[in-house]
Amino acid sequence: MEQKVITIRTPDAVKLPSAFFKTADAFDEVCGISGRYSSDVRESLALTSFGAYADAIKHFTGVQYHFSRTAEYYGICDDNDNFVYKVERQIKEKRSPNGQVEKRF
Repeated sequence: MEQKVITIRTPDAVKLPSAFFKTADAFDEVCGISGRYSSDVRESLALTSFGAYADAIKHFTGVQYHFSRTAEYYGICDDNDNFVYKVERQIKEKRSPNGQVEKRF
């Protein structure tokens, strides 16, 4: 099982539901490391779930949250790029037979 470093920072006045963070995990899983979607239906469902939570939270708090994803991390941030949920990927290096280093996440 892959190890993750998870950081959660929420403003004191805002209590974000844990299911919101789970939708980010699901969306990242659907996207895959290569950026190719495993299925249009799964990608659409994950995006819709995340969007529904983000819209509801914006309605009640006035803060818009976004999903952000790179090869090094994924998470949820606000308009000022302040992360409230960030998962850093553990990079594993593997040497190929010709001696080149391959990075795997």
